[in-house]
Amino acid sequence: NQCSPSSRIGVHDPPEYALRAFFNALLNQYSDTSAPSATFITHSSGAFVLGALFGNPTMALPLLKNPGSDKNYKLFRANRKGASDTAYAIPAFSSLRLGMIAAATSTLTFNSIDVTDDEPSKGGILAKNLTMLFSMNKYDFALSKVFQLQNINILGATGVGTDKQLYCDELAVLKDRENVESVAAIHFEKPDTPWYWPINNHSLFNDGYLDREDAKNLFFDAIMNKDYSDPNGLLVSCPIKKDAS
Repeated sequence: NQCSPSSRIGVHDPPEYALRAFFNALLNQYSDTSAPSATFITHSSGAFVLGALFGNPTMALPLLKNPGSDKNYKLFRANRKGASDTAYAIPAFSSLRLGMIAAATSTLTFNSIDVTDDEPSKGGILAKNLTMLFSMNKYDFALSKVFQLQNINILGATGVGTDKQLYCDELAVLKDRENVESVAAIHFEKPDTPWYWPINNHSLFNDGYLDREDAKNLFFDAIMNKDYSDPNGLLVSCPIKKDAS
């Protein structure tokens, strides 16, 4: 979609990198004290789109590290850090909730250090006032690539929505960042998946994610109302790490 910011931003944004400019144009209609809240819900690779909109996902995508002559990726790379005085600033909502179902991306999209310059800088999710919620399904055939190959970079890493250990090690810890209010994940494994057929649909419907009533209801109560009531024990629990000392 070709979305150009208002003249108050002063840049006619090319369509290949329009989302930040679009939302900044929207936010420019508000004063700093009345910025609205926002909730985004995505499926599959939409998680990377949110990571790019609200952060610096350079380490998750080779073409962002080395864009070559591709003008789209060169533009993205040049503005990846979201300098606040440009149309490409990270959009600043008063409260931001990101709900990601079957997230098909690497944890580097959300938690990384950008080492592509001489001086390393913060990568991953950068937006403030942030709540993140993920689905978790170890049987998702698309994310796990059937044979638990979700973290093989050459195949396109998709571990966020299927690897509990990776979630606990790399994403749950983001709750300690000053820009993050909370991080949680909900088990979406189909309860009657037989041992001899350990795959679930990646789709939303047709026996997919939104057909799992208990998990679906908890997901939307949590992301829309911050209600994490969990009578069925579906919230992902991470082990408490012991202090090395």
